[in-house]
Amino acid sequence: MSPSSSSSSSSSSAATTTDYCSDGKRRIELVPSFQKRYIVNNTDGFRLQLTAQNGCSIDNEIFRYYRYPTAQIYGGYTLDEFTGVCSWPDMLEVPKNQPLTSASPAVFRKSTIDIVVRTEQLAYDAWSLIKKEVDRLIQTMNEGDVMVASEVYWAGSSPP
Repeated sequence: MSPSSSSSSSSSSAATTTDYCSDGKRRIELVPSFQKRYIVNNTDGFRLQLTAQNGCSIDNEIFRYYRYPTAQIYGGYTLDEFTGVCSWPDMLEVPKNQPLTSASPAVFRKSTIDIVVRTEQLAYDAWSLIKKEVDRLIQTMNEGDVMVASEVYWAGSSPP
């Protein structure tokens, strides 16, 4: 391979890089992975993994978790439980990746979900619900971007 063909190949791969945020719209990519094999009445659980990535005007950490203290019932381990898609206030108040230790249970946000449910259908139902909740989060944040001027109020006395 000649040096010129090598450089043209690397420049063409750089040219194919996509900027998902170039239009300025808020969006996020959700990447699901489902357990490959499931046998009805034989397999006892079904796993769903989900990653939020490539957020545009939104953090990737959109999934709310509670962290429960280390306890014997969890085998001495700390339990992090996925509790849902964040609300807009959650996105502003809840820290990413590490919980607030002052709250009980401690709450934090992550960009991933890894859950096991009882049936394959429940996993696909959860996926459908999560998509709707993420769409609602983005719609709510977009609506919050539109402001309307209101009547000015002067505290004390108004200027002359």
